Amino acid sequence: MDYSTAPIWDDCPHTSKMAKPKATHQVHNADVIEVNNAKYRSAVFSGVFLLSPNIELKIIEGKQRAEVECCWFGHKLKTRGIRILIDTHQGSATVKRNFSGLVVCNLEK
Repeated sequence: MDYSTAPIWDDCPHTSKMAKPKATHQVHNADVIEVNNAKYRSAVFSGVFLLSPNIELKIIEGKQRAEVECCWFGHKLKTRGIRILIDTHQGSATVKRNFSGLVVCNLEK
């Protein structure tokens, strides 16, 4: 699945506790975030996600949002990437620069 060609959000579940990473995409020399126990729309998941372009993210202690290029049930938002919630008290997050490998590109059941 290619994030850039995914359809704009239309008729997707608003929330889903069952959503998990279901598709991956190969990236080269990209800025990513590796998360453990991150949240988005009631779903809790772990994985490596491509950071949205021009986002300078520094991990802080506590809760914060990270904008990533990832679809929700095969659809993307119209104007930006999804913003996953990171809570360093409940999980972990690490920003990796110049990463090459597989990243999650879709969350769904």
